[in-house]
This record gives sequence, C-alpha cells and structure tokens, in this order.
Amino acid sequence: VETELLEIWPTRAQQPAAAIEGRNHAELVIDNHNGDILALAAAIAVAAGETWNDVRQEQMADMVVTIIESIHVARLAANMLDRDSAAFDVQITADPQSGPNLHALLTGLGMPLLTDILKREHDLTLTGDMHWDEQRSAIVGSYTLTGLEPFLKEHLDL
Repeated sequence: VETELLEIWPTRAQQPAAAIEGRNHAELVIDNHNGDILALAAAIAVAAGETWNDVRQEQMADMVVTIIESIHVARLAANMLDRDSAAFDVQITADPQSGPNLHALLTGLGMPLLTDILKREHDLTLTGDMHWDEQRSAIVGSYTLTGLEPFLKEHLDL
C-alpha cells in the first residue's frame, strides 16, 4: 500500500496530528492527512489473510479509496451509560464536496449493515443517527448501543 499512499499523499502533512480529547471512557482518533486510514485498511486486510493487491482488485476498491482520500479526521468517542448501554459520538471531517456523499453512503448502507450485524450476530441494539454539518464540514452522529451486559458476560466469562 506504500506506493499508493505516496501517490495520493505525496507530501507529509505539516500540521500536528489530531489528538484524543481525553474526556471519554474510550476514544479513537485517526488523522488521515497522511493516509493513515488507507494504511489501517491495508493492515486489516493483511491481518485477515488478504494481500493489498487482491483487495485492490475488488469491484468497489477504487470507490472506497476515493472515499478514504476525502476524509480528514475520524473520531469515535465512547462512554458507558450504565451496565447495559454505551453512548458513541462520531465525527468525521471531510472535503466539503465529498462529505455529503460519504454521509449518504454511511447512513444508507454502512450503518444499517452494522446495525443488522450487531443485532443478528451479537443481540446488540444500535440506535441513533448522523447528519452532515456543513459549518464544520463534518459528519456528526450520536448512537447508543444496548444489550452489553449479557454480551460482555458471555464473552468475558464474568
């Protein structure tokens, strides 16, 4: 993936990398100004036994790389609400031209698929929504995941 990273992001970003805010139980921040989301996607593919070349041959690979290229910073903050539920806040800053399309893809396909998988495979319920915030040039969303207590007891042998 290194060759592709250098083609899309030929110079390293000069600004400091995005950092966690530190006010949440768990946070994930991926600064994509240097293509870190693409590098992470490649690492996940390799960990799953695929080669990057095989992944790039997939039908939707070009579209996915274009979407990844439009993302600036992705943030996920999680906080336990009680023993059975957690709140998640999502913020994905993106190019103003492609951000609304990314939002449409996430709300039309990504989140419904994730919601279905969580329910079907883990009996977890994900509710919430996200919207495109034109002022911040970001997709902003809030979600609640419930059914955690039995899930954690089963998977952590509690």
